[in-house]
Amino acid sequence: MSDSSSKAPGSYIDQIRRKFSLDLHHIATASVNSQIEQAKLGKLAESIQLESPDVSVVVFGSLARREWTQGSDIDWTLLIDGQVAPAHRAMAKRFADKLAEAGYGKPGPTQTFGGLMFSHDVVHYIGGVQDTNQNLTRRMLLFLESLQLSKSVAYGQVLRNVLERYLEDESHIHGKGSIIRVPRFLLNDVVRFWRTMAVDYACKRWERGEGWALRNLKLRFSRKLLFFSGLLLCFGWAIEQIDAQSVASSSSVNGNKEGLRKSILRIVENLSPLEHVCMWLLRENASEATIESILTTYDRFLGLLESQEKRDHLESLSAAESTDDSLFQDHVKSSREFNAALVNFAFDESVRLSQLVKEYGVF
Repeated sequence: MSDSSSKAPGSYIDQIRRKFSLDLHHIATASVNSQIEQAKLGKLAESIQLESPDVSVVVFGSLARREWTQGSDIDWTLLIDGQVAPAHRAMAKRFADKLAEAGYGKPGPTQTFGGLMFSHDVVHYIGGVQDTNQNLTRRMLLFLESLQLSKSVAYGQVLRNVLERYLEDESHIHGKGSIIRVPRFLLNDVVRFWRTMAVDYACKRWERGEGWALRNLKLRFSRKLLFFSGLLLCFGWAIEQIDAQSVASSSSVNGNKEGLRKSILRIVENLSPLEHVCMWLLRENASEATIESILTTYDRFLGLLESQEKRDHLESLSAAESTDDSLFQDHVKSSREFNAALVNFAFDESVRLSQLVKEYGVF
């Protein structure tokens, strides 16, 4: 079972910071602030007296990514992995009331968060007409950027069941032969989620108008980083097998699948997206220039989110004004540097990753 203490911040980012003498002040500050907020919210979660081990309070977004800033929202859900009961609604209301009393704002207006999430939907409705954008978002964020505040078995059970659902019909993972073991079902959903986030941004810009500039930069930075981390999650096991030149437990049909499952869950339960990316930057010996570009531009982005004045400015910025706005254009330029560094790493600097991206991520 994974609990809120399992995603401790730091090691890979700290290694990079020390090795290349990088000033990552905003990343470090956001990580410390995340620990503080996590402790506060953990106490609130304990105070609502969850009445079943099949219920977990789970958060997403900046807190789960260890990127808490003063403008962050609390995106949370009451995850139910058991028999439905009327008491679940009361539990969710108690937690929402506790958050309001503590001064936390409400989740966004899409109603994706701030209520109940049932494991049946996220596990069984993958693809097809019942897999709505909301269900896809909940499932992928649960898998790519979530954090449990309450200690119960529900969170870990749902993570494992979602992963099992992705792997159960992957015949190429069960068999012997090639050392490449890419979970294509999961990979396709990661790609689908990235495209959904991009389309969702366009839809919100058309429907709401205001706040588009900040959402644009979040798409360029934190959303893109989440997608890149998801790609690495799918390709990581294959890279490990290329390194080893053999498939772990290849004599056993279940050995391949079990090794892949453990590899993925080890990342999901212990590393934030940024930590995960940093792990692979170090493992694949990315160049100093690439590492510096990725980390320093992302640090500047978190610095932007930390400034209420800058956030307010971007929230009120119109599309017509944006072309001449120095703040917005400066961070757009920074985002292009961030993107170019990710592309350079994926296609040029890591031969093994490049092979996998071209074979599985393009066509």
